[in-house]
Amino acid sequence: MNKYKKNQTGVILLLTLFILSGILIVTLAAADLVLSGLKMNRLTGYSSLAFFAAEAGLERALWEARKNTYVLPNSDADNVFSLSDLGNGSAYRVDYAISSPNVTFTSIGSYRGAKRSVESTYITGALAFSCGSNLVVTHTAGAVAPVTKTVTYGTVLSSLGGTGAKCWITQNLGADNQAASATDNTEASAGWYWQFNRMQGYKHDGTTRTPNTAWIYPIDENSDWVAANDPCALLLGAGWRLPIKTEWNNADTNGAWGNDLDAYASVFKLHDAGVLLYNTGALNSRGTGGLYWSSSESSSVAGWGLVFDSDSGLSYTYDNEKDYGASVRCLKD
Repeated sequence: MNKYKKNQTGVILLLTLFILSGILIVTLAAADLVLSGLKMNRLTGYSSLAFFAAEAGLERALWEARKNTYVLPNSDADNVFSLSDLGNGSAYRVDYAISSPNVTFTSIGSYRGAKRSVESTYITGALAFSCGSNLVVTHTAGAVAPVTKTVTYGTVLSSLGGTGAKCWITQNLGADNQAASATDNTEASAGWYWQFNRMQGYKHDGTTRTPNTAWIYPIDENSDWVAANDPCALLLGAGWRLPIKTEWNNADTNGAWGNDLDAYASVFKLHDAGVLLYNTGALNSRGTGGLYWSSSESSSVAGWGLVFDSDSGLSYTYDNEKDYGASVRCLKD
């Protein structure tokens, strides 16, 4: 009898241990779930703060590019903008990438080990520019621009060309600034020169032509200035182009330009930027005459342009040898 009671007591003790073990297991599992949830909530909070920091970094980058005349780098760059503490322990850094004409800002926000990133890609100048405001462009030396520099172009909306209201730059392509007078003979206002239907622009400082490559002469081809070679589109972006002959002719007529003084008095501020001679590429007539190309050819060896005649002082559209290096003005439809 006593043996039976002892066995019964042992069974009860064993069951009690099983029950208590089960309760402990369930309790520990529940605690683990609660702790995991708390940890997840904490990490979600960290991630949210990192995301908000990334948004702040991107907003800053876009503001700098749109409103604060930030000069876009010519190549990819890391950490162009950063802030180590937004006041709550979060931080951001902004990286930059360029694939012309597109630029990309990537903002990376961080908070206590959590990281989030946001990105914005746009065409250079598209966010900031409206006609009548300045157009800031960074030119990079290569197959089109002869040197690397950043230029701030003035712009004006005008119907002088007779093809509707167009946006025109008010200084020559590649010029550091608008001419100070009709006879301004400075390199800074002259800008760069192009041969007809050629991509490569040339800078001339009065002594040396850059690039100082072999001058293309003669040029004999049946073609207008094709869009793929248009320096306006290549350097300023989509939508920009050279004027056609009709637009120069209409501007000369509608503006009643009898000479370079009249053209300079117009909203275009055209002036005597000179030319590079057709057979040598040497600088000629800067400050006394000039030629502004259109995209229209006259023949296989000549293209139409607006001329400021250094001999007669008159302005008119005329067909000129395509070998000349001449100034370029750009417009946007």
